[in-house]
Amino acid sequence: MRRRNIIILLFIFSLVVNLFAMVSSSVIWWDEGIYSGLGWGLSGDLFNYSFKGFGDFTSDGSTEAGFRAPLLPFVLSLVYAVFGNSQLIPRLVVPVFSAIGVIGLYLLAEKMFNSKIALYSSLLMTSIPMYMYYSGKILTDTFSVCFMIFAGLFFWMGFIENKNIFKILCGAFCGLSILARFTGVLLPIIFGVYYLLSKKNLNFLKDKWFYGAVIVFLLVLAPWLFYSWQTYGDILGFFWHAQTASTYWGGLQSWDYLFWYFPVMFSFGLLLFGAGLVFSLKKFDNKKGFLLLWVLVFLLFTTFLMQHKEDRFLMPIVPMLAIMGGYSITKLDKRIFVGILILTLLSGGVGLYNQLGSYSDSHLCYLESLEFIKSLEGEIVFTQNSPVTYFYTHKKTFYPVDNKFITNTLNGQIGYLISSDYEGEYDYPGGKEIFNCKNKTFVFEIN
Repeated sequence: MRRRNIIILLFIFSLVVNLFAMVSSSVIWWDEGIYSGLGWGLSGDLFNYSFKGFGDFTSDGSTEAGFRAPLLPFVLSLVYAVFGNSQLIPRLVVPVFSAIGVIGLYLLAEKMFNSKIALYSSLLMTSIPMYMYYSGKILTDTFSVCFMIFAGLFFWMGFIENKNIFKILCGAFCGLSILARFTGVLLPIIFGVYYLLSKKNLNFLKDKWFYGAVIVFLLVLAPWLFYSWQTYGDILGFFWHAQTASTYWGGLQSWDYLFWYFPVMFSFGLLLFGAGLVFSLKKFDNKKGFLLLWVLVFLLFTTFLMQHKEDRFLMPIVPMLAIMGGYSITKLDKRIFVGILILTLLSGGVGLYNQLGSYSDSHLCYLESLEFIKSLEGEIVFTQNSPVTYFYTHKKTFYPVDNKFITNTLNGQIGYLISSDYEGEYDYPGGKEIFNCKNKTFVFEIN
């Protein structure tokens, strides 16, 4: 089969899997509402990078959103600017970028090894439960991995194969990786260490294209560094604030927290990763060293330096694990490979199928209430799931702290309150019931 056809089929296969992941969940998550809400705000004002209108939990009470990586919200702002108040189109952004990331992985693995390993690696990454699951969410995880993969591809083509124009692209995509998710700051470290270990010289310091890559890298980051200086009084203020902000709602976890989730995160793919590690160590070379360095740097940073941990925070290691798995496949019996790949894909599919349980009366009634509120004239909604409500209604949303807060916030205006067994019940005296869905969700009009 021709290379172009393989790439097209890979993209289609990955996109179909991602779309199934997207529709398998009935209601978006809190963080999905945050990123889409930021995008909606930016579509009307490119300098309004804040939680005004819907809110997020911050201990300092600031409405500024600097601890949220900005690239996904800015991409979403373009989507909103073109397609308007759509609920579907913004949800397609991450599935598309995730599928593009699979193509990037194919190209990287092909450059490093060969087309066979590239195909196996791409299929494996698409099938990994964690990658499959989060490719359907409006989150920065698989979105940022797409930029990281292309940064790795352009590093290889630019600094290892010495093709100058790709050095510039490497600098640009390193910058975009940081803007997509702040852990992308580790990429320049990985590339620098690997280059020094493999080349054993400092000749790159004589290369004008290297300095061009650095300049482009800084230019990509410049607007964000300026924003951070204006907001926090420190060009790296966004990074320091992000380290603290992640603990506001998620708490602290021990260094070994993520390791217990590996079987769920990677499923049977772990067998291929383990085999790939064994085969790599048996015949070690610079290419495998690049893969291991990437995995180790991100793994160590996530487990030891990040205070708050979630399984998706390890997404940056997935591409390199997939290439290691793809390499191991070439050493295994094809029947074993096909069996493991099918089991990996099925385990991810089972996880997505379980999400379909969210299409219950509670979830569907909650969605109905949001569609109902969207059609009303009032612009204030009190809800215990503010960013999600904002995504579906684009009305100003507030957490109902107490009855006095509700009264003061309304200040004589008409508002609405959601009381639901999905997001939590709330009793406000004097409210007029205007919506009831199977006694699962109520909407009250208040003023």
